[in-house]
Amino acid sequence: MADGSRLSTWVHVGDDGAVSVRTGKAELGQGILTAIAALAADELDVATSDVRVLAASTALGPDEGF
Repeated sequence: MADGSRLSTWVHVGDDGAVSVRTGKAELGQGILTAIAALAADELDVATSDVRVLAASTALGPDEGF
């Protein structure tokens, strides 16, 4: 959605400033989780070490429509 109303299904910023990013993508050795962490850190202007990527959880991950 263009209005960002589902942003909280993808990104959460904790009280300590740590960022959790949820994705439906699984890490199969191609480095996608590292790339997502780097992109999120760059866009949110935080250190990469402050970003945690939570991958491939049907219970908690965003609905990517697949």
